[in-house]
Amino acid sequence: MKGLTTAAGIWTVACIGLAVGSGLYMEAIMATLFVFLALRGVKKFERKTSYEKKCKQLKVVIKDSPGKLGEIGGVLGQLGIQINGVEMHPINEEYVEIDLMIKGLFTVKNEAVLEKIISIKEVKEANILNYE
Repeated sequence: MKGLTTAAGIWTVACIGLAVGSGLYMEAIMATLFVFLALRGVKKFERKTSYEKKCKQLKVVIKDSPGKLGEIGGVLGQLGIQINGVEMHPINEEYVEIDLMIKGLFTVKNEAVLEKIISIKEVKEANILNYE
């Protein structure tokens, strides 16, 4: 919806510019104040009522064995967290670091997610990095 809001804002500013160009200064000032107050009110309302979808990076160091990525995905799925990207980096012959870009309605705290991930057998370490 951000693109739609931006487009509406551009059209609104263009209309206010036409009003100024036509000599309707008082109407342009009133329209500007109305739009400004309306957008501020909508922003406050949106913050209070919406769940923000944030992108986070989950780093997991785990023993390199078959099926472990599937187990991690299963745990995240149970928590309602979507995986947007996966990268794997070998650390040594025994362990691999898995970087997952995750997104979801984070009603579950980071600590609870990490607790579930660390409970998977052969997970050595797990961290979550936040991105706004």
